[in-house]
Amino acid sequence: MGEDRHLIRRPPVTVEAAAVLTKVEVGTIYEWARRGVIHIEARGHTSMVQLAEVEKAAASRARPSRRGTLRDRLKDAEDGDRSADVVNIADLQELARNRDAR
Repeated sequence: MGEDRHLIRRPPVTVEAAAVLTKVEVGTIYEWARRGVIHIEARGHTSMVQLAEVEKAAASRARPSRRGTLRDRLKDAEDGDRSADVVNIADLQELARNRDAR
């Protein structure tokens, strides 16, 4: 009991564990690190990250963009929201052909 023990309040987790816990792809986490959004620490052959950093980055990514991009609409479709304003590739191709015909 005389030992000085230090507890790490929020220990880092592996990139893979962070991906599972936040439902983000591993590649996305590495991309965020490459862009400087989060920091990855190498420990031997293991990459570690602060889970809070990944959660924060994932939360900012989940916010819809101001312009309502096609990517946001497709994400809604993947989540089960099949609203009428979701477009598909065939619709986009037809719009392009009509625009070019003018």
